[in-house]
Amino acid sequence: MKRIRKVTYLVLGISIAFTLGFMLLASSGNVEVVFSSFFGWAVSPYAFLALITWRVHETIRQCKTMLVGSVLISLFGLVILAGDFLVVGPDPQSALLFIFIPVWQWVGSLFIALVAWLFGVVARLASRKELVEGVEPAAREKV
Repeated sequence: MKRIRKVTYLVLGISIAFTLGFMLLASSGNVEVVFSSFFGWAVSPYAFLALITWRVHETIRQCKTMLVGSVLISLFGLVILAGDFLVVGPDPQSALLFIFIPVWQWVGSLFIALVAWLFGVVARLASRKELVEGVEPAAREKV
């Protein structure tokens, strides 16, 4: 599970780096504009996914859910940014992508976090059920 979590962190780190790169491209290399504008908002879904990956790691299913979700959320944002900046070319309205893409990434991130949390709940309930079923019938009445 540790390896899956490390890969998830790697994916999210690469996504943050590419988002920073696209923001620098949009601002014509002006670093002050990038860090004074929407950088925090643009990378917030990635930071949230990293936090949830750190918190939710009880089962392999949760770790895999976070990895797949992080890859999908990252690809969604980076493909749109790459399409706009590398294929079409930046224009004055391209900066709006850094406002609206994170909104949809937040929706997906919250859904992924909910699914991972539910997998943990199901695993805890299953382990409790196994504990209760493993008890002798006479002792079960005391429980």
